[in-house]
Amino acid sequence: MDYLQACEEGNECRPIIVIRKKGERIELALPGMIRTSVTLWDEENYNRLIKRAGTYQPIQRTGTGNTIEPQKMKLALSKLIDGTYYMWIAGDSAGGIFRVQLTTES
Repeated sequence: MDYLQACEEGNECRPIIVIRKKGERIELALPGMIRTSVTLWDEENYNRLIKRAGTYQPIQRTGTGNTIEPQKMKLALSKLIDGTYYMWIAGDSAGGIFRVQLTTES
């Protein structure tokens, strides 16, 4: 949560780097948050979103709903190809766009 809040406040926000082994099951676990929506975008759709060009769609979407108790969330990364992804968080606990770099060890 400290990382998310520091990025939101404008401190240097380094990408989240995930290095996995081939076939490894990977989930990005997020801290407990309230009234929060999280979308994960691949680079192509994210660029379309930013430019408001054509159609764009996140590859994953999750959220806590309208709860007042902090809820933890997970994003499944196992089936995604290596590359850069963008996690967009909008909520009461934290917000912003966070870059996720996914790499498979050879």
